Amino acid sequence: MSNNAAQKGKHSSPGEGNIYAKANEVIVKITGADTDNTFEVVEENCKPGFQSCLHYHIKAHETFYVFEGSAVFQVGGICFTPVRVHASIFHPESRTRSWGANVDDLQPRRHRGDVCRHACAHTSAAYGR
Repeated sequence: MSNNAAQKGKHSSPGEGNIYAKANEVIVKITGADTDNTFEVVEENCKPGFQSCLHYHIKAHETFYVFEGSAVFQVGGICFTPVRVHASIFHPESRTRSWGANVDDLQPRRHRGDVCRHACAHTSAAYGR
């Protein structure tokens, strides 16, 4: 790696990172600048009923890890549901994808469709951060 920041490593404590309030709270924990623009790590807190639009990234793979609630993921026309706590899912570049908080009566009441917290590691070339 040529970037000095990438060579030093980085620690991002809970609640730390670059916070963006879009449709959901998005916290960029590790930036492309931290990794010589090879990948980023993002935490996203999905609001009740959130569903992303179907989209794709030409130059970005994404790997999601669910750590609270459950989610529905669609990758290339295949639906994965429910994706529960401690599960991972991979979205290859140029494949359509979407995700959202899952309404799942099997989850404990505080997680029933109300939230989905996940982390996403993705290649950062397509984002320019």
